[in-house]
Amino acid sequence: MLRLLAQSKDVFSRFDGVKNYKDHAPFDYRLLVILLGTIVIVTLTLWLVRRVRRKEPDAPPLSVFDKAAAELGLTIMDRWLMVRIAKQQKLRTPLTLLASSQTLAQHANDFIRAQPRWRRASVAQRVNRIAEKLFAAVPTT
Repeated sequence: MLRLLAQSKDVFSRFDGVKNYKDHAPFDYRLLVILLGTIVIVTLTLWLVRRVRRKEPDAPPLSVFDKAAAELGLTIMDRWLMVRIAKQQKLRTPLTLLASSQTLAQHANDFIRAQPRWRRASVAQRVNRIAEKLFAAVPTT
């Protein structure tokens, strides 16, 4: 038992330097800053390389939709409504709504039914105007 106490005293004597830290030379943080900076730069470089490699070569569907809808004469508000319809209907892209009048009518009617009663008429009118621009007067109600 005494031997164990003597050993523990020896262990604790190693920590005496911790109490007297002012007696030691100051720690040089420059090496630590350089090491951490190198790690950050390497990590960011690897992240950027992976991101560039994963980027799809084709344009994203939303930008293709935006260009196509603008060419068809839809206003920004019309395009925004079609994007909202596509999101609410869980379509991958709003380009689906440009495919046919029946597709637009089906998804637009489901979207209109999900709207509050006081908004249904105005949304239906906007969808009818969009359908007229795209498909020459296809009713959606």
